[in-house]
Amino acid sequence: MEKTVRIALIGFLIVMAYTTSIYIDAGSWIVPFPIFSYILLVVIIVSTWSHKENYRAFIPLLTVMSLRCLSNPFTYTFFLDESSYLEFTDGITLSIFRILETVCVFPLIIFTVGFKGIQYKITSLALCALYILTLIPPLDLFNYVFFTGLVITMIYLKKEHLSIPALVLLAIFDLLEGYSVLLS
Repeated sequence: MEKTVRIALIGFLIVMAYTTSIYIDAGSWIVPFPIFSYILLVVIIVSTWSHKENYRAFIPLLTVMSLRCLSNPFTYTFFLDESSYLEFTDGITLSIFRILETVCVFPLIIFTVGFKGIQYKITSLALCALYILTLIPPLDLFNYVFFTGLVITMIYLKKEHLSIPALVLLAIFDLLEGYSVLLS
């Protein structure tokens, strides 16, 4: 088993162990999606560290996950008291981080799928257009399915990229979060 696959599997197992401990404690299944971005960030950092010679393969995904962690309101609960936290979350800073995260998905698509050859150009542009469609309000729930589509497309194209295991973990976490949002 490759290093990146093992690292992603460890991240998934950590989330499953945490979810199981919540189930044992509370008696119901609760998906801990606020911690998904942190687990993914650690998985990507460790994968980058283990592939020092090919660290550039992880930079777009590392950027997206860093911005996702910064746009997660849970991040700031450790640093701010309650009144400052409420004032901060009402401000524009989190929205700016979310917009930057959205913009950084486009280089991620182009960098992971590739832009050499007509097939990869068309696929990259089609995935970028599909991602833009998931940002439109009636279709915004499809945003949780987008990375699953990206991974399936990369598997279909037989595209080998070092960040695929981390993208699979991202797709699983987004599906779980989307399922939780759909049921609430």
